[in-house]
Amino acid sequence: MKKILCKFEKQHIVLGIILLGTFLLRFPSLYEPFWYGDEGIFAAVARNLNQGGVLYLTAWDNKPPMIYLTYQAIFNVFGVSMFWLRLVTAIAVISTAAIVYEIAEGTIGHKRAILAASVFGFLTSLRIIEGNLALTEIFMILPISLAILTALKRKFDSTSLFIAGMLFAIASLYKQVGALEAAALGVYLFLYNKNFIDFVKQGLVLTLGFTVPFVITILYFAPKGLLNEYIFAAYTYY
Repeated sequence: MKKILCKFEKQHIVLGIILLGTFLLRFPSLYEPFWYGDEGIFAAVARNLNQGGVLYLTAWDNKPPMIYLTYQAIFNVFGVSMFWLRLVTAIAVISTAAIVYEIAEGTIGHKRAILAASVFGFLTSLRIIEGNLALTEIFMILPISLAILTALKRKFDSTSLFIAGMLFAIASLYKQVGALEAAALGVYLFLYNKNFIDFVKQGLVLTLGFTVPFVITILYFAPKGLLNEYIFAAYTYY
């Protein structure tokens, strides 16, 4: 028992060092002045929303709504500040790194999990690939990772697949390609499920969960007469 506890503590100490290292890599970004256009656009739209504006009506940009709502929430809580915006982004990245570790630890072992978390933390903090910025890709990865972890921990039962579907949809409301991760999980279920009927049931539950955030989004924009604007901005613009 003592040996197991010692190993548990050692693993999590190493993980803690990796997460601290990830934060230190991102630390300089907390004090950078504004320099990237997309962050400015997201901030301007969020500021408009906080002043009573309506997305895709008084403020328009060619992205799904979640990134603007995230900026709006950060500005509501902390005020308009690059420091807090980047700090929340750092917390999102560190949380995702911890989830990546948990996913990998449960599937490919502790050593590879440490490597996976290290690589993730390093790559998502590189300025050269804009990893240190508060962009859609960074926020999209968190719900995707959480969806996979939930499905794995509960062994792909109906509850976990429904929750995973919703999380994939939230990810795709940050950036459209998040929907591909739901498809990837569907392919996994198809390949590894011995019973085709069970696969169909799981696929339906995953799809049902995926539709819920979109139904809520449609119910918000449709009464305002902005459904076409939302679809154009988020999808057909590209």
